[in-house]
Amino acid sequence: MENLMKISIITINLNNREGLEKTVESVLAQTWREFEYIVIDGASTDGSADYLSQTSNELTYWISEKDRGIYHAMNKGIDKATGQYLLFLNSGDYLANNRILEQVRSQLTGDGIIYGDLTLVNRNGMVVTKEYPDHLTLSFVWEQSLPHPASFIRRDLFDRLGKYNEKDGITSDWQFFMLALFSLRTDYKHLKQEVTVFDMTGICNNPDNLRRTKKEKEQFFRRKMSYTDKLSITLYYRWRWVKEFKSKVVKYIIGYGTRQE
Repeated sequence: MENLMKISIITINLNNREGLEKTVESVLAQTWREFEYIVIDGASTDGSADYLSQTSNELTYWISEKDRGIYHAMNKGIDKATGQYLLFLNSGDYLANNRILEQVRSQLTGDGIIYGDLTLVNRNGMVVTKEYPDHLTLSFVWEQSLPHPASFIRRDLFDRLGKYNEKDGITSDWQFFMLALFSLRTDYKHLKQEVTVFDMTGICNNPDNLRRTKKEKEQFFRRKMSYTDKLSITLYYRWRWVKEFKSKVVKYIIGYGTRQE
């Protein structure tokens, strides 16, 4: 039974040796070690491959070669993974403490997606804890997704839905969660504890990529969502627009009244 519960941790990296070391060290420091660890490096030129070579005896598998981007690298990791649950911990992210896998392993009991909370570290070093809801609504996941580096994904979901969409470079993990939760209707569970410290300096959180993110989401909306889910999202945005409009009107009236006094 223990082997069936084995976790595959997948780390991808490109020219981020400092972040890679932080990630790998947090994984190798775990008190519970019945997991496999896979590292996919995209032919880095900053010494990352040298570091992985030095650490190779503690890794299940690693490779350093050119790839076609973030999600191609993740898919290469999926191909090598044999664990029942997969956890994607990209370079720069690290586990919240040395006992986190020991604490959560007994809760990996068959649900399709089991997600914890995140500690976010932004570009200025500011630390914020983000807690996720127990119940996931379509509108919540549409806007905020799930914490990818704190989500244990049951391996067979990739067999049923396919691996990450490599044509899109920012939102493919979000797309996977949308399909798993609302098309496949997989079961899920929230772990009410911080699992991962998330580095927010990556591509997905770069303000310059907001337009690209919006475009990928719009294409996914047209291509993959059911009529019912499309209607739900449309109604949600209309409701939110009305709510925001009312708020602006109230603020204007209050402000106007104050000026009159």
